[in-house]
Amino acid sequence: RAREGAELLANTLAADDDMDQDGNDYHLQIADQSGRALQIPHEEKKALTVAMTLNERGKAALKRKQHGEALLLLLEADREFQQCRSEILQAVDNYAILCLDIAWCYLCLKNV
Repeated sequence: RAREGAELLANTLAADDDMDQDGNDYHLQIADQSGRALQIPHEEKKALTVAMTLNERGKAALKRKQHGEALLLLLEADREFQQCRSEILQAVDNYAILCLDIAWCYLCLKNV
């Protein structure tokens, strides 16, 4: 269900990007750690949007101490991040933090 919501968001944002060519400037912009906007191909942008959405849902589950649910969401986010080039993953800090959150989940579940 979380994946469906993330994909719906990514598709909506992709439609907004299409509308952006018509003058609408309400769209998702992905930036590196220093705030510079990144030019990302459509498919990678969609994967990154889904990954970041699942990552946020996983973090929310972590805060609620629902480590099993968090781990599933974070691993799903990891699969989406893997669809992006390494240059993209190095430019955004979300992936490194995701890896730490996954390790934390395993530790909390004592599955190390």
